[in-house]
Amino acid sequence: MLFHMAFKRATLALGSAAFLFNLSGSCATEFDFSRPKGFGAATIGGMGGEVVNITDPIDGREQLKNALCNSFNAEGVCSDATPRIIRIATTIDYTGTEKTSSERGCYPGKTKGECPTPYEPEALILVDANDRHCSGKEVTGITYDAAGKNPLSVGSNKTLIGASSSAALKGKGLRLVNSRNVEIRNLTISDINNGIVFGGDAISLEGVDRVWIDHNTFHNIGRQMIVDHFRPAINVTISWNNFDGTSAYSPECNGKHYWNILLIAKKQNITLSNNWIHDFSGRAPKVSGSDAIVHVVNNYFQNGSWHAIDSSENAHLFVEANYFDNVILPILPDDGYIFGALGSLGAVAQRECKEKAGRPCLGNVAIPEPSNNDFTQYSAVMDAFEVLRKNIIPSSKSKVSSCMITPYEASKVPAIVKAYAGTGHL
Repeated sequence: MLFHMAFKRATLALGSAAFLFNLSGSCATEFDFSRPKGFGAATIGGMGGEVVNITDPIDGREQLKNALCNSFNAEGVCSDATPRIIRIATTIDYTGTEKTSSERGCYPGKTKGECPTPYEPEALILVDANDRHCSGKEVTGITYDAAGKNPLSVGSNKTLIGASSSAALKGKGLRLVNSRNVEIRNLTISDINNGIVFGGDAISLEGVDRVWIDHNTFHNIGRQMIVDHFRPAINVTISWNNFDGTSAYSPECNGKHYWNILLIAKKQNITLSNNWIHDFSGRAPKVSGSDAIVHVVNNYFQNGSWHAIDSSENAHLFVEANYFDNVILPILPDDGYIFGALGSLGAVAQRECKEKAGRPCLGNVAIPEPSNNDFTQYSAVMDAFEVLRKNIIPSSKSKVSSCMITPYEASKVPAIVKAYAGTGHL
């Protein structure tokens, strides 16, 4: 009874954005957008907590900051675990609110004057004295908007959701450190020092558990749209987002963003599903680490001038039922492991799927077919996936049933993902 009441409270609090809640607590159907699926399925965010409505674009800056986190520990890390549902109904623009700063950096790729109109080269801020990104390049002062490098801290047990078509964060991203049980949905996050690498990320994850990033649009981000750092990122689902890489700034002056999704946590299990990732040149995603398992499923990769997926440093990627449309290199050959196929899987691979995934696997589609087919079927990936499937899903510690993704055919991906990914579809 309490479980049903909790869902009812959340439904009333979220209004139309939550009309698809399944009050039975069973697995959400494939296009039930009210509940996460995959590794982050146990996430419930701020369910049952205070509802904070943010409607003023100016006063909302401080209101949002305090609603996301109103207490910090001695190390400056957010310690606020009070459940809250935070509804944004306007654009909160932090651009210019913290003045500008200047640090040493360079133009690591093309330089000014080398790009054809309307494109511009990317600048890069050196992280520290040991940073070698500018080796062989002229080091100069790079001026940037200070707000971009000072993200909003997000505490545990929070739902942050856009409540109107104008719901957006500009000039500043979100940082989750040691956060548990967070939902970020239906927001446009954009214009964070566009064209300045290391000028700020859209969403940064560090030592997190149970996170759902869903139905957002990312655009004009200086560095990564989503990054998990070297600490664990476990039980995470990234679904139905629009990663828009179109930009005047790019490494090769072609208008395609390179810094997209970087997953380098020492320990991580992440579902990346039903995302539209387009106009990119790399890191879409890049995954590293021997204790990493990422399920890349039913994503639409479009217009990639270099590689989409990069599995490195013994990472384990289960890649199925994705559609690669005009992508030069769907898989970058690297020292990680891939289980997936371009086209149908063979009989041996399918037997392994049925045994370890509990179902048949679906192949990927690439149009046109790439000159290099670097899809492989490493058993180590399915071994790791089986362990998670049996021991994490469902989670006995959660009142919410956890469910894995059941993929649909790759040929259907472009139409479905373009119709529903990004903001405005809840």
